[in-house]
Amino acid sequence: MKRFSMRIAEFRRKKEEEREKDNKKQEDKDKKKQEAEIIIISSESESEEDEIDADYAEYLATYVPEEEQEEEEEEDP
Repeated sequence: MKRFSMRIAEFRRKKEEEREKDNKKQEDKDKKKQEAEIIIISSESESEEDEIDADYAEYLATYVPEEEQEEEEEEDP
């Protein structure tokens, strides 16, 4: 009877180990199955309002990078 109980215990232990392995495999598989979101970036996209483009063009026309501002400040004194 003792031998039979040991076999049952060993069988249960093996089944539990198999379940743990299967669960771990499933978790790893689920982690890998993330859906990718595709984002298309295009410079040809149109803005909703032309005013925004005009304002941005005006900003760019008057924009002076920080490096150039620092150089001008050093030359002025």
